[in-house]
Amino acid sequence: MSDASLLDRWPTGRPVALLALVSGGDPRGPEAIRRAVARDGVAPWWTAVSENMIVGPSTKAPFDHWHLLQAPSAAAARQIVSELQGERSEADVTLLALDPMPARALAISRAMGFVLSRLPKPRLGEAFDDGHATGGVNPTPEQASHLVGLQREGPLLVLNLNLHKERGIHPDTGQEASGRELAGLYFKKGISTFMRLGARIGWAGSCRGALLGKGDAAGWDQVGLIVYPSRQSFLDLLRVPSYAASSIYRTAGLERSWIVHSRAVAASERADIAPSA
Repeated sequence: MSDASLLDRWPTGRPVALLALVSGGDPRGPEAIRRAVARDGVAPWWTAVSENMIVGPSTKAPFDHWHLLQAPSAAAARQIVSELQGERSEADVTLLALDPMPARALAISRAMGFVLSRLPKPRLGEAFDDGHATGGVNPTPEQASHLVGLQREGPLLVLNLNLHKERGIHPDTGQEASGRELAGLYFKKGISTFMRLGARIGWAGSCRGALLGKGDAAGWDQVGLIVYPSRQSFLDLLRVPSYAASSIYRTAGLERSWIVHSRAVAASERADIAPSA
């Protein structure tokens, strides 16, 4: 359910990120989004076309393109929302309000990624081996097989939408723990692996709710964007045995998850745009 009053309760001085999930319309986004990214102070931002779904209800994402942009304040975000609401469009838009990861934490993660990317690449096993939990909040064999046929050059944007369980069972101890704690174990085990493959965190934060839209696309509590140097680097990730084994922590901690592979149409960081865009 959308909550237009979210921005009225936003802490003073804290930036607001907006994620628009759009079905139909211009892939460059609604005019209000295009005007917003052209304004000073709105950064970072990405405009991307959805290519395939690696976790979720299908091999195709429930939205055609998405737009992630960070406004400096609730007032700036409110202007964007107002313009979107006043715009006549045939597109279906779900707009999420996101609380960004602190800038210092993001900078530390990028510095760590710089170091890890220079280490030897992790050993690869068989693709989608028996250590990988399948379905639910992890890729299905169908999604993994579909991915193999989608090779192309250039960076891959991986949009992660997660909803945590309130409580889950720790796979190793059998003890109850919060869903965030359990899913965090997956991330801690996986972050060094994907960074050694050259990936980095583009953006991360908490979802506070939907400003526009409702239904499955609106119900999340965490959003992340991981930038991979290529689609092949993501395929390699699925072949790392230790990463595959960590999927049990996703199952333990997440209620549901959508992971959407995307191609950047435009971005504030030039390195995030594929050569073919």
